[in-house]
Amino acid sequence: QQLRQFKQENGHLRVPVTNPELGEFVARQRMEYAKYMDGDTSVCMDKERAQELANLGFVFQAGKRRALDQRKPRKTWDERFDELMQFKDTHRHTLVPQSSMGLGEWVHKQRKNYKKLKAGKPSPLSTERVLKLADVGFVFDASGYRRGRKMTEDTLPSGASSSSKHVVIPVPTPPPYRPTMI
Repeated sequence: QQLRQFKQENGHLRVPVTNPELGEFVARQRMEYAKYMDGDTSVCMDKERAQELANLGFVFQAGKRRALDQRKPRKTWDERFDELMQFKDTHRHTLVPQSSMGLGEWVHKQRKNYKKLKAGKPSPLSTERVLKLADVGFVFDASGYRRGRKMTEDTLPSGASSSSKHVVIPVPTPPPYRPTMI
């Protein structure tokens, strides 16, 4: 309701984050939208909510990143996964260089998120997605393949079956049993 009132009074929805009534709300919506577009299912943002805000004229990306991000819309996790499959069909491996705009950055982010998940820290990468990546031979630790080393038939990962053996998915441990007195 306040957002609609702001638009009526100002003629736009480019709400500055310093706005005392709406600043925090706007910042949270932008953050949740960015996470949603990266495939994070733990946020409150969904397709309907994003569409509702977009129909109002909400500005999801503002500031310095806005000019860069408006060139191309962000791709979903599944769209990037499909790109990875195309890359694998062409190159016979999933070691996408980070310098490869878009897909390389996405692959790097999957590795970072996997490390977080493995360490038991919050991560937007779900176990289902980890398994999906492992099934196609995704290399979660590419440190042995970087710094200018040439990839040859000998150094390429041997495929999905060997990669998926090394996937570690943490299982939360239940809290210790503490009997209660009645």
